[in-house]
Amino acid sequence: MHRFRLFSTLVGLSLSFGIAACGDDGGGVPGGPDASPGVDARPAVDAAPGDDGSNPGIDAAPGTDGSVPPDAPPPATTAVVINEVVLSPQHDWGKSSGPGLAFDGTPGTGTVSSTDQYIEILNTGTTAVSLVGWRVEITDSSDGPEGTPLAENMEAGIALTFSPGSNSASLQPGGFAVLGNPIGTIGLDAFIVLKDNRNVVIDDVEIGDDDENDMADGAPAAGQNAFARGAFEESVARPVGQADSGNDRNDFDKLFATPLGPNVAPVTLPETTPPTAAAPADANSWPVTQFVRAVFNERLAAANLITSDVILTVNGSARPLNRLTFAEGDKVLIAETNGVLPFGATVSLTLRTSISDYNGNPLAAQQLIAFTTEAAPANNGNVTINELCIDAQQDWDHSSGGGSPFGQTPGPGPGSISSSDEWVELLISPNAASVDLTDYTLEVFNGPNISGPAVQVTEFTDRKVSDGELRFFGGGQLNGVPANARVVVGNPTGSISNDVYIVLRDSAGNVVDEVEVGGTNAGTDRGGDGFDAAGAGAPDAGLNGNSTGPADETVARRRDANGAIDTGSDTGDWVHAAATLGQPN
Repeated sequence: MHRFRLFSTLVGLSLSFGIAACGDDGGGVPGGPDASPGVDARPAVDAAPGDDGSNPGIDAAPGTDGSVPPDAPPPATTAVVINEVVLSPQHDWGKSSGPGLAFDGTPGTGTVSSTDQYIEILNTGTTAVSLVGWRVEITDSSDGPEGTPLAENMEAGIALTFSPGSNSASLQPGGFAVLGNPIGTIGLDAFIVLKDNRNVVIDDVEIGDDDENDMADGAPAAGQNAFARGAFEESVARPVGQADSGNDRNDFDKLFATPLGPNVAPVTLPETTPPTAAAPADANSWPVTQFVRAVFNERLAAANLITSDVILTVNGSARPLNRLTFAEGDKVLIAETNGVLPFGATVSLTLRTSISDYNGNPLAAQQLIAFTTEAAPANNGNVTINELCIDAQQDWDHSSGGGSPFGQTPGPGPGSISSSDEWVELLISPNAASVDLTDYTLEVFNGPNISGPAVQVTEFTDRKVSDGELRFFGGGQLNGVPANARVVVGNPTGSISNDVYIVLRDSAGNVVDEVEVGGTNAGTDRGGDGFDAAGAGAPDAGLNGNSTGPADETVARRRDANGAIDTGSDTGDWVHAAATLGQPN
């Protein structure tokens, strides 16, 4: 269900940097990572000083909302444009750690998250423009449309910053304004509209999928959205000097992020020293759900690198790569594969001399980075993954109302069925003592995509319990679940694909249980072990998590006289079945 949240607060005169403290972004994870009608851009407004205190501003008619009366003169044209959008941040722009102010143009040193998203506007005209009462409206599949005023909101964690000389009442010619951490997490496919205080559309941009419903011009290019492979394409932005033609695909490109500055690539001092690479710190016990990587001592020419610049071998056999991505300001090269790595495997990543640093200096010699993956879990452990609802057919989160989410009976009404209705059920062994699930995690490996991270992680926390998305059947609580009890993890982070690899980890990060579902071809083989009979995922070769109705809504463990079967065989242990949430399969 779409919802529309719009703040009507008018912005007063602010300092050059109006900064909000870090806080809740009010949204989920980009990924639902998308459809809404667009609007044609209309002229902007730049009125003379008025009695609202802005300069320049609008003479507001009497009323509680200060709206302009119907007989107000038509707005004058401005040249304010949406200049840069960062929806897949690669830097700590919101300054969760480090010196300086949030969104001041220099990244912090803390964790990168959706709170580092931002939208930048630019005054390309010759006169100053008041932004008092302006806002952006964002439509994506996860939450839109939602409105965020161009105003600081410390409680919501929203920042508004300006280039020197500008403020809310006066965005100077050539001046920039950055709206940091807008309301809600923005999906990677979005339609963004800038409106003035008369509700007049000043500019808009469609990014990725057809949110504008015009079938043609989503930026930055066909088949792309705001997903960034690294810092070199962190933003979707107008190249310097690009006029506003009205065609988003023509006007925007993927570029380095440059908040409060012109959209140009970084400049470095010339040097001729070759780059060097090393293995990450935990290479000797590498998680199977993580892609192997090489850590370089400097920024790479990441935009120029392709999969043939590296060679990946697993237990001596070459494994195809899906793509290369980059982290830490393009200093870390990540080799992404369609599936996870095997347990207890020897893995090598060979770096060829075609890899060069940002200044064009190649590796001095071919280099090999070695890994050993973590050990496999034992079968029939204290906690097993027991039932998976990954193509929900019923309203399990009770969006239609009438009951608690993720109970044994779905919602009675025609509630919206979406990824929010997905769930994973765990079973505590009959031979186990009470199990403390605090800080356990559920990892969902969907593989490389442009809708969100390849791996989505759900943490077992008290907040998850209080939200009704971590339910206990058969007694117990988070820090003590008895034998034979069932635990349902509702609405895991992100969404679960029909072809997926799921891992349960304990508080120390050790694998407790895992299962591959689907993998009907090489492109969807999330287990990385083939898609024929020997390597197929649950429930059987040629099948995946796709459901046709309530009768086959879940992928569930088979049972025998001793209970749930766990032989380590995905095709032998699992079957399509009707949902039995919180009950024996």
